[in-house]
Amino acid sequence: MGVYCNHEFFHLAICIRSRMKTFTRWWFLLFSAVALLNRYYIRPSGNTFIDGYLNDFLAMPILFQLCKGTMRMLYQDSKKQINTPQLVVGCIFVSVFFEVIFPQFNPKASGDFVDVMAYVMGTFCFGYIQKWESAQI
Repeated sequence: MGVYCNHEFFHLAICIRSRMKTFTRWWFLLFSAVALLNRYYIRPSGNTFIDGYLNDFLAMPILFQLCKGTMRMLYQDSKKQINTPQLVVGCIFVSVFFEVIFPQFNPKASGDFVDVMAYVMGTFCFGYIQKWESAQI
């Protein structure tokens, strides 16, 4: 009688452990902390950028890093990256949903072109960080 060993379970556990590095990058933790502080403690500050656009800028790198970590777990590939077309589609989706569709259903929400620019700049920021990180490896 042999000992049953679920090889795939152990492989999945090792993959999840290695993917956790995705969620503990210094910039990801910093951006998340700043976004939470801005949301719950800093606002209103009197500064238009901090009050209105900082979290929109930080949302894209945080969102894309969460997506990248999820992709790495699903594909079990620690080198998986988000490519440029995926970044563009993600940015367009978030912009259309939060700046066009969502304001039609929530009277407190407003569609703003500057928010879209903050999403675009956040997407560029994530793309740059991703390239920089892949060059470091």
